[in-house]
Amino acid sequence: LNAFPHLSELTIRNCKLDDTFCVISLTSRSGSSDLRSLELIRNEMEMNQRTIEAIFQLAPHLERITLNLIESTVADDSIQFICVNFVKLTHLGLINTMITDIGIDAICSSQIMRKNLVSLDLSRSNFIDNDCLIKIVHSLANLQSLYLRTCFGISNLDLFAKLEKLSCLDVNNTSIDARKSRDKFF
Repeated sequence: LNAFPHLSELTIRNCKLDDTFCVISLTSRSGSSDLRSLELIRNEMEMNQRTIEAIFQLAPHLERITLNLIESTVADDSIQFICVNFVKLTHLGLINTMITDIGIDAICSSQIMRKNLVSLDLSRSNFIDNDCLIKIVHSLANLQSLYLRTCFGISNLDLFAKLEKLSCLDVNNTSIDARKSRDKFF
């Protein structure tokens, strides 16, 4: 990344990267990056607390983070770190992660997330259910986009009504009755 000091968006897709490579590469430009958007999509890599910390060292001013790994190792501890440290974050994608209600609590209790977050993608996160959704709709009033594709624990369509700013909602392949959703939205 040293060759691109003004890079503002970086997407790494379908690559096989090891944790050591990522940490060394990411920390080589500690804190001075113009990077505002980072997407790690369908990569074979272990994403752990150390990697998240390295990303923070590289780009503390990230506004968008999307983590969508083939076999996710992103868990609640990494999410807690993100919520505390990435103070400019407006878009958070935690796709196919191991986030549980603890990670949802971290997002929903973070003053930074409550104030700034406008887009949240939790698609294919197996532990997301209606209880998590209740926390989200009561805490993240500024959400404009919410993606819950293939979150089978989501079944209550009525909960979304509290998100008054919501303009984009993806609940495909959840436990929401398709007929009810058609009747409600159309």
